[in-house]
Amino acid sequence: MSISAPVHSFLDLPPEVADHALRFCSILDIARFSCTSRDALRVSRRALSARSSITNKDVMTSSTARNIAIIRFIAEHCFSLETFSVSLPGQGCISSIALETMVMLAHKTSHLVELNLVNIDLNDRALVAISWAAPNLAHIMLGSTNPLVPNNSFGDVGMIAIVERCSKLESVGLVQCRGCSDHFLNAMGLCCKGMKQLMLNACPHITEFGLSGFANLCQDLELLDLAGMRLLLGEVKDVSEIWSSFSKNLKEIRLKKGCRFEKASLIQFFSDATKLESVELHGHLVTDQILTMIAAHCQGLQSLILKSSRVTSQGLTLLTQQCPNIKEIKLIGKRPCRNMQSITLSMQQYLSPLLPDISKNCKSLTSVEVEGLSTVPVSEVESLLNSDLTEKLENLSLSWSDLRKPDGSYDWDGVEVGGCLCRCRNLRSLRMESYPGNADTVARAISSLRNSLTCLSLSKTNLTDDGLKSLIHANIHIRQIDLSCCNDISSEGLEKTVKAIGQYWQEVKFYEVTAVSDAVVDGILNTCHEIEYLNIVMPPGTRSRITESGFRRLSAAVQSRYFIVERMCGVLRGKSLDWRRH
Repeated sequence: MSISAPVHSFLDLPPEVADHALRFCSILDIARFSCTSRDALRVSRRALSARSSITNKDVMTSSTARNIAIIRFIAEHCFSLETFSVSLPGQGCISSIALETMVMLAHKTSHLVELNLVNIDLNDRALVAISWAAPNLAHIMLGSTNPLVPNNSFGDVGMIAIVERCSKLESVGLVQCRGCSDHFLNAMGLCCKGMKQLMLNACPHITEFGLSGFANLCQDLELLDLAGMRLLLGEVKDVSEIWSSFSKNLKEIRLKKGCRFEKASLIQFFSDATKLESVELHGHLVTDQILTMIAAHCQGLQSLILKSSRVTSQGLTLLTQQCPNIKEIKLIGKRPCRNMQSITLSMQQYLSPLLPDISKNCKSLTSVEVEGLSTVPVSEVESLLNSDLTEKLENLSLSWSDLRKPDGSYDWDGVEVGGCLCRCRNLRSLRMESYPGNADTVARAISSLRNSLTCLSLSKTNLTDDGLKSLIHANIHIRQIDLSCCNDISSEGLEKTVKAIGQYWQEVKFYEVTAVSDAVVDGILNTCHEIEYLNIVMPPGTRSRITESGFRRLSAAVQSRYFIVERMCGVLRGKSLDWRRH
């Protein structure tokens, strides 16, 4: 029997084993490894040539210059890319990539199917090169998420080249692209008959005229997402024709973030859109009349999201009666100021009248999210948790308005809802932000959810060490925990909690928690082996309990565990660390 030679280094491994191992490494790790020797460069090139997908975790670092260098490295060595999806941070200026880099990448993207480059400054010449090299391109997303720095580098020339030569295009998304106009939409309607998804966000030169032409040419659209678009202001003689063309096969529509539209044309749209499954509407023009049309014609509706609307409980009741398959309802209102007497979506206004109909008709409802709630009365939440609805809930998110008296106390009716949570046996995610009652009772009730709950948020509450002891006693396997602005807990209590149940934590938010000290940091480093995100940002002017030595240990852990420090403002001043593993 022959015995194989001992392996002394990574380069001694069989090629297939080395290639398989490098599949789990980021591009940054492979780039560093390739610099160690010529043999390492050869192995790295072979591994990269087989890469089919590049995402944020392969590129993102704390340095914009390094991000650009990694993308150039990808352009030189990746020959089999099918997915290239990178979204750089939107802070500061849009990251600029040399034209030569994109042209080099374009010559190696014959297999490219998905291209998402956000906050990356491309130009028309780069898009033209990609259009020639990637005829199988099906999904593209371009633009800038920074409202102060919109994208002006590419426009109709580049995008028309993409839609003319990439006939298999199914999804297009543009974010703050000032160079794109109606000409691009018309060309896309003519060339891309199989278009399924269109997402436009704050593109000022795309008007209702272009959208009308596209709607007439491409009638198989399934998703329409418009945000911040000044459309449908009545300048087209018959605006309803746009909606009637879109509505035939549309399954999801989102009109949000200041998107202007005519109420009459929207009503006409919902009367024809019988296949809708998801609706998201923002703005005061959303009233019961629109909900009535949705309830009458969209019986297959599964998700409804309303923000800053003017609907009433009567409209929502009718909707729950006519749409039995609805699984998700999100009611998001404006947070009130101190002197505001009522809010757009309050517990008194909606929850009590809706509970009987929701419990009776919405048999599939698993998620309830309500924001901007008034602190009087909390008894409405108790009625929700005592209804039959809670036995099916998997996600419960309730956010109260931060209405405090001058002495720091809450103005509420004294009702505690923690004991009612025991009915939510299948709850996976619980969020009780700014809960005005005793947060310790909520923590005690969590013991009954130990078999299902994985995400817990008790931010901006009066949680104390007694509540933390209840979490320890429950030994709950939480993956995500948010205790931001909970400053009634002590450093000792937080340290014990980290050591007791922190081994399961993947995402931790201790934003503005003054109890975070060196001992807590050491507990996180020694216990939380699966952590992927840590936020311990402190407000300016607040003295942190983390010393210079504690920050040094954090920095060392970032390097040894391949974590990335995204933001670290000083060691003793600024007191902020955003820690994410990719």
